[in-house]
Amino acid sequence: MIKRFIFTASFFFLFSTLLSAQQFSGGIKIGMARANIAGDDIGNFRYDYLEKDIVVGKEFATEYIQRVGICFGSFVRYNLNNTISIQLELYYTQKGLKAKYGAQLAMDEAGKKSISGGDWNLGYLEIPLLIKTIIPVAEPFKPNLFFGPAIGINLISKYSDVEIESIKKIDVGLIIGGGFYLSKFNFDIRYNLGLTNIADWEGDYKVKNRALTMFVGYSLF
Repeated sequence: MIKRFIFTASFFFLFSTLLSAQQFSGGIKIGMARANIAGDDIGNFRYDYLEKDIVVGKEFATEYIQRVGICFGSFVRYNLNNTISIQLELYYTQKGLKAKYGAQLAMDEAGKKSISGGDWNLGYLEIPLLIKTIIPVAEPFKPNLFFGPAIGINLISKYSDVEIESIKKIDVGLIIGGGFYLSKFNFDIRYNLGLTNIADWEGDYKVKNRALTMFVGYSLF
């Protein structure tokens, strides 16, 4: 999986470099995401999918907390004119959710194991295509706004230490955000609104990814 990501990112860099002579620019970026999963069926999933064979008493989560994860990857940008540009990105991002439960929610058949919480650990290779517009102000800052679709390819899907197979491999979202350029650096904050129901198991479940992400990027060409 990691080798696949490195190969894809290397190809992306090579392609970007070959296009640099045609007034393209690109570089690398790193950031932090605060993610959660929206939907009323998360607690039901925890019981029905993970613990239906071992749980003595069925209780649902009492509190959900955003999961903080890392993001890193690359971008290539083409300036249509002095204010409008199109930016293609490729990066790995961690998503998911943390959950807190009551004092003793579930025990195995031997009554030895209690479960008090869990961590939805989802990892995606995300590919956004953004339209960016620069707000004209005095140098050196160049504020910008952007929006566009994003396709996520699921690479990791775990609940605590349990592998989750029934997560859809493709997630489609809408990104909206803003930031600014400063010399070769660029900073942005964005919200990724998941549009796809990521549940791929039996039952009428509807859960979607959400993420607020902050990035710092550096232009290499």
